[in-house]
Amino acid sequence: MEPRGKLRFEIWIAVGAVFAGLLLASAPLILFGAFLFTRLLLGLMEAARLQDAYVEGQASFERHIVEEGDTVRGRVEIRLRKGRYGVVFLSEDERIRQNMVDGEPGLCVAPGKEGASWEYAVIPPRGVYQEGPVVELCDPGLYISRWMKLPRVAELWVLPRVERLGRVRLSPRRTLVTPGLIPSRRGGTGILFLGTRPHFPGEGGVKLNWRALARYGVPVVNVYEEERATEVALVVDCRARVYRELGCPEAFDHVIRATTSLAISLLAVGHRVGLLLYGKWPRWLPPGSGRVHRYRILCSLAGAEPGESFAFAELRALPLRFFPGGSSVIVVSPLAADDEGYLRLLALKGYDVGLVIPDPLSLLREKARRRPERLALEVMSLERELMYARLAAAGVRLAIWDPKVPLAAALEVHWGQG
Repeated sequence: MEPRGKLRFEIWIAVGAVFAGLLLASAPLILFGAFLFTRLLLGLMEAARLQDAYVEGQASFERHIVEEGDTVRGRVEIRLRKGRYGVVFLSEDERIRQNMVDGEPGLCVAPGKEGASWEYAVIPPRGVYQEGPVVELCDPGLYISRWMKLPRVAELWVLPRVERLGRVRLSPRRTLVTPGLIPSRRGGTGILFLGTRPHFPGEGGVKLNWRALARYGVPVVNVYEEERATEVALVVDCRARVYRELGCPEAFDHVIRATTSLAISLLAVGHRVGLLLYGKWPRWLPPGSGRVHRYRILCSLAGAEPGESFAFAELRALPLRFFPGGSSVIVVSPLAADDEGYLRLLALKGYDVGLVIPDPLSLLREKARRRPERLALEVMSLERELMYARLAAAGVRLAIWDPKVPLAAALEVHWGQG
């Protein structure tokens, strides 16, 4: 029984005993009620000392950065420093309790002990775990409880799971001077044949076209197309209303995993990748490259959560100043009906717009049991097919992805892999 429930129960018993004694003119009942009231009063006086009691302790994990699906062990230690206790209860975060694979879900410290330790193993879902376990202190009579939180030695970062992708096809109008995999439409060092030009006297280190020289008697040089890197902006749809209106909140986790896989694949081939979490407010991570920037992106995606905002409820408020003209913009979203116009506008402004859609229809079909629900999904399917056709006609490259299959397969079918 909860401490407050026990207190109310004993008060009602004492009141009932006194009332029954007066009603029945029974002295033993009245004395019993008086005894309960006296015991209750002394217990509450003792419970008042619980406010001065405190507990020392800490919680820790064996590792502080893990990937989604990894097992990590946790340890909690407490020391009872002051005051008289009845029972001390410890409980971890709900997300940790629900995913424990070894150990007890909580700890109960009996009266008289000076301390205790608790160990467990958990497979935590994606997220950032900052707050420590909750400690509930109870007085000896179990009338009053006091709550406090233990500090955690270090945060636990659970990074999203990464799927290895092939070469992600991009077609930006603007490239960087650094080498990469994007054809720049400029002559230079490369492997793609672009054309020929006349040979200039004294020019060395060039590849002569010997067939043209043998046929025309004029030295001709082969020109190859340079392959360069580009800047890519990944836009993650964190608007809670999109997932609520579609009825598939689990699609957000698929959005995060798809964005993580795209970011790692693009960084691996030398592109500069920026990240925009668009939800309650825009959280922008400027384009960068390298190992440090990779971990910045992973940590940003690990702590991403859907949010509500009136100002950023639609994509039309997306700040274009973040995206250099002619660069690539990849939006990862289940897509709301009012997002179509802005994506078409981005394509018309000269951006290389890619759209990765974790198909909400495939997620909703698993939940549809009744005939009206299945008919509604058919109507929704027709509406989205028309929207996809209009986006494709405007130059937006679509990749509709069924989360039950690998993302690499969807990108290969819709975008092509080089």
